[in-house]
Amino acid sequence: MGDAGHLYPFNDLNLDCRAGLLGSTDVAKPKAKAGGYYRDEFRKDAMENRLRVIGAAWCPDCTRTKAFLNQHRIPFDWVDLEVTPEAQGEVERLNDGKRIIPTLIFPDGSFVSEPSNDELADKLHLVREASQLHYDLVIAGGGRPR
Repeated sequence: MGDAGHLYPFNDLNLDCRAGLLGSTDVAKPKAKAGGYYRDEFRKDAMENRLRVIGAAWCPDCTRTKAFLNQHRIPFDWVDLEVTPEAQGEVERLNDGKRIIPTLIFPDGSFVSEPSNDELADKLHLVREASQLHYDLVIAGGGRPR
């Protein structure tokens, strides 16, 4: 394919998908937009002080939240309440005595409980509008001709 020195952007944020898979933070940073906070900046912060997601394997909102974070390549530490029951005290402390999961604790100390995907995207400052009207698309290996 290419050598390790080249970046192969997979979306309009110009993130290196190989770096996202490997957890590397030393990729080229895109220019910041006015009021924008790009994923790479959050990823770097999160690698130093990782986002914590407290929940349970049986919880559909926890599964959705983990899938959202994975799709956007946001690193996080998963704390399963059934494996680590002492984390329930932290969840109750943050949520005024209620056991609301998932509870996400951010590196800056803020938290959200049971967020929707939109609330989570806002909290993570993800850019949700395309920067261009049209994009080029190349499909390689679309199947064997018959």
